[in-house]
Amino acid sequence: LVDRVRNEVLAHESNIKQNLLPTLSAPSRIYARHTPSSHTVGPMRAARRFAVELEEAGLLATTARVAVELYGSLALTGHGHGTDRAILLGLLGEQPDRIDPAAIDGVVRRIREEHALSLLGQHVVRFEEADDLVWHRRWTRGNSAHEWSCWSHSGGGALLSQLCSGRG
Repeated sequence: LVDRVRNEVLAHESNIKQNLLPTLSAPSRIYARHTPSSHTVGPMRAARRFAVELEEAGLLATTARVAVELYGSLALTGHGHGTDRAILLGLLGEQPDRIDPAAIDGVVRRIREEHALSLLGQHVVRFEEADDLVWHRRWTRGNSAHEWSCWSHSGGGALLSQLCSGRG
């Protein structure tokens, strides 16, 4: 059932990208690609909250790596909704109501090319997206469809902090 639903969602998203986006004006395409939803706003706020909590606990400077795990519908449809991008932006300290949509592509591209991001714009950590952003498409952690976990590790690999939630 999960595979069938995932395939239907992917087909629907593909249909929208192929048939709707090309007909929109450039500003409308930007908005359509970055439309706020429970798959973007919640994860961006949650990732930012995690980074702020690291700072408040005095752990930001000792953090060498962060990892994020997604479960449920966030993992199943997150790529199409931009959940991955929202999380990266949230870790940088961006907020959904303050970010410039025109800047998103360049910021995310830079993170992916450099394999690093600056937590809250203050402290650079290694970020290998293939390893540090995990999509658990077949697992759930609880009752919510929007589940995630954030982890921070020291340079020696020790777990420094963890934040989990049912909703962002």
